[in-house]
Amino acid sequence: MKIKIYGHFTCATTYRLIKRLYEKDLLKEIELIDVGIDPFEALYRNIVSVPAVFIDNRLFFSGVLSVREVSEVIERKVLSFTEEYDFENGVERIKLGILDSAFLSLNIFVFNDLYKPFLFRDFIEAVSRLVFYKKRGEEDFVKLRNSFITYIDRVKEDFENDLIKAVAKIITRDIIHETWPEKNIDFIFSDKKMLRYYILAKISLGRIGSINGYNKIHDQKIFRERIDKLHNFLQERWSVLIKDLYDEYTTFYEDEIYRKIYWSHAKNL
Repeated sequence: MKIKIYGHFTCATTYRLIKRLYEKDLLKEIELIDVGIDPFEALYRNIVSVPAVFIDNRLFFSGVLSVREVSEVIERKVLSFTEEYDFENGVERIKLGILDSAFLSLNIFVFNDLYKPFLFRDFIEAVSRLVFYKKRGEEDFVKLRNSFITYIDRVKEDFENDLIKAVAKIITRDIIHETWPEKNIDFIFSDKKMLRYYILAKISLGRIGSINGYNKIHDQKIFRERIDKLHNFLQERWSVLIKDLYDEYTTFYEDEIYRKIYWSHAKNL
């Protein structure tokens, strides 16, 4: 069983997974690739959320996952497949997986297209656990996608609020990362336009995805309304967000054991 894990040093789930594998003496069983250092392989593999765990060249776990389950699979070298599949649970897991992914949540924030995440089929099948369903077929993937769209339409307001919170955390993490170890960080988006430009730049890869200078984007009205909501949320919650996420980053940066084992195993330093 060949196991390759794509992670990010400041990802909370990556942190828990690597620490558990270290404690179980299982790091020797895996290849670890940091997506910050080696983004191009991650792009090539269509990775949209970490940690992403490939087993024998197939994605089985990504983003929202059970650290215990992954470590047990690595330890026992056995994958467990199911005869039945819970579509309702799968839909809920997709929602959580999208909100956990900076790439997907930001793109939905801007373009408001809930079908786009399903282009990343390997991720959807992994995060929803459809990949473990023995009888899965094309009709199951289509049913899962349609069930998700119907579900989000039913809980639209709650999903909208969760999306705003997810994007707010993405922005706050970026700022903490760039200003570390500074604790007293002023709110830098007093000008709402700067927040909008930041997000447009954040979702672009060179000119790919860059819509700066376009007169119109899909659902421009929804995007501007979301910018207003995000701006208000950040202003109201800035100090709390900074404190909570600063504490999270402190865990990564001040855990000497984690820092040592992570960077000694990460490929392409």
